[in-house]
Amino acid sequence: AGTLPALFTVSGSGWICGGVGPQVILSGSQTGVNYQLIRGAATVGSPVAGTGSAINFGNQNLPGFYSVVATSAGNCTRAMTGTATINQGVLPTLFNVIGGGASCSNSVGVEVGLSGSQTTVTYQLVRNGTNIGSPVTGNGGYLNFGLQSPPPGSGSYTFTVVATHVATGCTRNMNGSATVSKSVLPTVFN
Repeated sequence: AGTLPALFTVSGSGWICGGVGPQVILSGSQTGVNYQLIRGAATVGSPVAGTGSAINFGNQNLPGFYSVVATSAGNCTRAMTGTATINQGVLPTLFNVIGGGASCSNSVGVEVGLSGSQTTVTYQLVRNGTNIGSPVTGNGGYLNFGLQSPPPGSGSYTFTVVATHVATGCTRNMNGSATVSKSVLPTVFN
């Protein structure tokens, strides 16, 4: 008689964003046991031999309910605990980062914005790779992130925007960037 495989848990629910879905993972495995990933009623790939550690079945890019069935050397099979639900996500629509320019050293800064927005998306302003302030919810039109100051001294800041779909968590970098630099005031003469 064969031995029934031990129970491990399937995880990896999430959204397919831009053609890439989440990884489906089995929390553990046993040597001498094969693990088959299943989407709905169809097998996905070949069985994976247990190693005594967790098994990563990789990114799954088709929507569906994913489960795992274990088969021991004695041909005893057992469904693992849980399923991973993978849904098709929606990427935010692309809009252009606008604004920027030179700011006089005694001014507050220059405006940076986004040419459009969606009400189901939040937009995060990013300066030189660092988030600035809190994400702003789209209003269906132009977004203004306000006046952005140039760096102290010389040089410039580069502003980009990352959009996140509220329901799916799918993110997308918006088109382009805005640069804010400091302009030198003319020398004062009498």
